[in-house]
Amino acid sequence: MAQPPEKSPTAAMTPSTTPSVPTGVKVPIDPHRAQRTWLLEAHHKDVSVRLLDGKSLVGELVEFDQFSLIVWPEDAASPSLVYKHGVAVVSLVDREAS
Repeated sequence: MAQPPEKSPTAAMTPSTTPSVPTGVKVPIDPHRAQRTWLLEAHHKDVSVRLLDGKSLVGELVEFDQFSLIVWPEDAASPSLVYKHGVAVVSLVDREAS
């Protein structure tokens, strides 16, 4: 029986784990790698989303896709759908420190 891979296919590759590629071989570049890696790390953690109009939304990052984030504020009855084109900054929040 085949063993499952030790790392998930979406795990971030660091320079020490990036496989070497022979010279002249073209490797497809993922233009969303940085944001995908960061969002996967922040998934189900508390984040602060600052919008372009200056308003902030703090809550759990429930889900994300190419165009949007779903954030569930701690004191809200339902989650909020936030479109990425309206976001200025997303950062992790340490609620225990605040």
